[in-house]
Parts: sequence; C-alpha cells; structure tokens
Amino acid sequence: RISVKDALDAEYFWCDPLPCVPK
Repeated sequence: RISVKDALDAEYFWCDPLPCVPK
C-alpha cells in the first residue's frame, strides 16, 4: 500500500520534462 507521502514524492520527483527533487 502506498502512503500519501510516497505518492506526493513520486509526483514531485517525476516532474516534466525531467526528474527533479523538491528539496
């Protein structure tokens, strides 16, 4: 089961056009 944090991390990590880290 995926947690909300993991889902948000995945969304931010795979932003267009390239992967990025929100930190």
